[in-house]
Amino acid sequence: MAEERQVSGYALRTPWGFGPAITEHRRDGALLLDVLLGQFPPAHGTIITPTANAAAAEHLRSRGFGLQREVPRMRLGDPVAWQPTSIWAICNFGIG
Repeated sequence: MAEERQVSGYALRTPWGFGPAITEHRRDGALLLDVLLGQFPPAHGTIITPTANAAAAEHLRSRGFGLQREVPRMRLGDPVAWQPTSIWAICNFGIG
């Protein structure tokens, strides 16, 4: 009997550095970050995560990263449903 498999997240590389990493599962988020970290030299060493994802920050600290700065999450209009604990990395502040 074949084992059933499902995609539970994704991580993308961009030409300018780390791309988004999205998953609902802590173990998979840590794995996605490690895959991204393994694909870039230390010069590309900035990863942007939501402040509300403490698990991502904890994992990155365990890999030698430190907090550089915090910025508020801004919005225009009505609040939107979002799941910051599923966001393990974003492209940049302008395009998420």
